[in-house]
Amino acid sequence: GDHRSVARSYAKGESWLDDSASTAENTLVAPVSALRAIGGFDEELSSWEHVDLMQRLLEVCSIEHNPDAEYFSPEDDGIPRLSSSWGRVANAIELTMAKHDAKIRRDPRLHARFLRAAATNRVMAGDRSQGLRLAVRAVRVLPDRRSAKTLAIAVVGPRLFTSARRIAGRRRRADVPALH
Repeated sequence: GDHRSVARSYAKGESWLDDSASTAENTLVAPVSALRAIGGFDEELSSWEHVDLMQRLLEVCSIEHNPDAEYFSPEDDGIPRLSSSWGRVANAIELTMAKHDAKIRRDPRLHARFLRAAATNRVMAGDRSQGLRLAVRAVRVLPDRRSAKTLAIAVVGPRLFTSARRIAGRRRRADVPALH
């Protein structure tokens, strides 16, 4: 699908971590020397590597938005992706959290977002006990609806939670009159 990027540049020292989900990185420009100075992508990360890269870049330079660039995301083409493994994604999120711990913990919303993402991926990978621990931490950091939802997924498991959401969605659609 066609996704427009967030039209925003980032000043040196700013945090990328909170905007990472809504910004298309390939519309941003930074000096090659800065990329070399930070050592490029962290090859230990099989997912969330862009979040880590952008945060480390902002420690050494500003990143400019290119207003002429567009981001096109390929539809699912059936090619297996490294980031399609729930366990690998969870590991990458937890490693990213450890690397940027001080910045993440300063903002409860951001901290809870990372914990929720790690918890959900742990549960989907079959490690419900670790997912539950992470979800409880998310609720303690930020007791909001999203954290409670993550905790519910960890407690009941993804299949039951998904089934319940599907049933609730059908009921909501049935309550909405059709437009002709």
